[in-house]
Amino acid sequence: MTVAFDDQVTWDGAMLHLRATCGTERIRCRAGRETIAELAGFAHASSSQIGERKAQAAELLKPSIVHKIEIGGFDRGLIKTVTIFRYDLLQR
Repeated sequence: MTVAFDDQVTWDGAMLHLRATCGTERIRCRAGRETIAELAGFAHASSSQIGERKAQAAELLKPSIVHKIEIGGFDRGLIKTVTIFRYDLLQR
């Protein structure tokens, strides 16, 4: 199973958003501020610093996102979504 990511990453001040494609499926991927604070170099990052470094944060999250997609860890709802939480990072 190959997971590819779009280049666009957005930060809305509370949640980092990116999109992945797996086969023909588009998957919304996201991680909140509490999760991002667990990433190396982001423990004390302000919202504006996260916004400036959102691409770096997305790169650090990608292995956890891929893992969650591979195990079918999708959120409930109409739009196929993967949300990465702190405990998802600790499992990797």
